[in-house]
Amino acid sequence: IRLPRSLELIVALIATTKTGAAFLPLDPDYPAARLDHMITDAAPAVILEDPAQITAAQHDPPPTPLPPVHPDSVAYILYTSGTTGIPKGVVIPHTAITNRILWLQHAYPLNTSDRMLVKTPISFDTSVWEVFWPLTTGATAVIARPGGHRDPHYLAHTITNHHITAIDFVPSMLDAFLDEPTITDIT
Repeated sequence: IRLPRSLELIVALIATTKTGAAFLPLDPDYPAARLDHMITDAAPAVILEDPAQITAAQHDPPPTPLPPVHPDSVAYILYTSGTTGIPKGVVIPHTAITNRILWLQHAYPLNTSDRMLVKTPISFDTSVWEVFWPLTTGATAVIARPGGHRDPHYLAHTITNHHITAIDFVPSMLDAFLDEPTITDIT
């Protein structure tokens, strides 16, 4: 799936998972050579990269019957730079997603009044929890604009205007965010 952060991306992730297929998150902002390596290495059967593909497919009936999805089935393949600097695919099963969401829900419970900001690039594990965790708990997933994860001012504005109650930061971005003057408006 090579789509910018959007509703179509969320639909593609859910649809792929529900069909029993695995997804390969391809960040459209990655350099072409890195994407080419990942695609060549993983050899996906199809690449969803046009939001119109997702919109058009919403009206297609699902193939019947859909294959069963088992806990140990591959949910997605995430590429990491590894020790060599060359992207290396790591296979993530459905149980890993389930275990992480169950732990998150136990440690930091979300409910129907919560609003989670979906801001992490799809190429990072955290994006999976940002998408699936609120959807499994009845919370609202608020989708940040593409590139918005790099802009502390935009994030502060989005958190305030959309009444965000749950957000995830890597330490370096949290430092930049905490330096944003407008975060004093966030309660």
